Amino acid sequence: MIKEKSLFHFIWNSFLLISIPISCILIPLNTVFLLNNPFTVLVIYLIDLFFIIDVITRFFTTYYLNGHEVTDKKKIAFRYLRTYFIFDLIANIPILYALSIDETSILLIYPFFRLLRIVKLFAIIKSWRNFLWKYNAYLVILKFILVMGIVIQWVASAWYLIIRIANFPENSWLALSQFKGTDAISHYIYSLYWTIITMTTVGYGDITPVRNIEIVFTIGIALLGASSYAFIIGNLASLFSSISAAKTKYQNKIQAASQYLSQRDVPDSLNHKMREYYEYLWARYKGYEENKFFNDFPVPFKIDILNHLTKNFIKNIPLFKESPIALRNELILSLKHQTYPPDCYVVREGEKGNDIFFIANGDLKVVSQNDKNYNLLCSGEYFGEMSLILNEKRTASVVTISFCDIFCLNKEDYNRIKEEFPQFREILKQISRNQSEKRSELILDHIIL
Repeated sequence: MIKEKSLFHFIWNSFLLISIPISCILIPLNTVFLLNNPFTVLVIYLIDLFFIIDVITRFFTTYYLNGHEVTDKKKIAFRYLRTYFIFDLIANIPILYALSIDETSILLIYPFFRLLRIVKLFAIIKSWRNFLWKYNAYLVILKFILVMGIVIQWVASAWYLIIRIANFPENSWLALSQFKGTDAISHYIYSLYWTIITMTTVGYGDITPVRNIEIVFTIGIALLGASSYAFIIGNLASLFSSISAAKTKYQNKIQAASQYLSQRDVPDSLNHKMREYYEYLWARYKGYEENKFFNDFPVPFKIDILNHLTKNFIKNIPLFKESPIALRNELILSLKHQTYPPDCYVVREGEKGNDIFFIANGDLKVVSQNDKNYNLLCSGEYFGEMSLILNEKRTASVVTISFCDIFCLNKEDYNRIKEEFPQFREILKQISRNQSEKRSELILDHIIL
């Protein structure tokens, strides 16, 4: 069985997606413009073979229904037979390839059956949108571009086919135009040029319809182009704007905050500091804090997500390395992530401690009441437990030197985890012994954090 979400199936569909526009270009070139180049014929037949193989593989490719992967062969076959099989069958019937078809034969229309492969294009992009949802806007743009390109090819072929069926009359658009090239490539370029000029409503007038059938065809294409051009351009503009919508919204938030601070006569230094803080949050988290989005999730699922999102942080904190899985999961649910800008007070002298702080990233300094600076606190260390445990006011402040990512454990959660997991205190003691040199200096100076 071929898994729908497997890498092989994605690569297979990618090749199909490339092959569809190629065949939709080469088939009209060979059939309408009679560009019977051996290389293009070989490419078309290779693509035909590839699509025939694809029809067979579809009977062995799983699909998802209501979130569950269906692997039953009978269900897979039945679903394929009642959806895309008829289009694939008509587009890929391997007959008539060896027959000699002259220019007036009714069998001339047979190669155009293969153009029904455009249905496959819609099916592939639809399946990708189901599991590549974060690239949804890009996939819609891709579909617009491919479909528009294919439609232009078909209109250009039909425009040329009008005069070819009439055996190139002397009053046709080609005979009366200023273009003199007589080879197939030149005729293809002329037709393509007229199609794009007409559909975009530019209309230079160097290629004009003369016969009634040409005029009627031009009216239809002009109406199609005027409506589809406005529709496609409008949708593409909307899609492109939606891609950067989150960033635009975040930038508007920064601008609003900056204007508010300016109107309240806040010093420019603080305003600039605020902007730097928001820019850091965007660069690191795209403006979002992880622990604010998952309250609706079941606890086990929330733990899995938070474990993944915080893996770059917790790997720097010995507490997580030493803790068993149950304790680590409880800590992940209880710790609150905070980001501090440079020169910001995390704790201040004289406050009563209600939190323990675990440093995930960045450097901080301890500043005492006599302005004495101590050894830096850095990634993996923690502080704040002495004031919390002794129920004493802090006798020094902790100030950030750089942007810092810190996890906070409040007093209630600390007491609860300490009761539920007796090994928690032992792990904290072990970590404390590892940074005993810094702590001994603080204790000797009667510093309580």
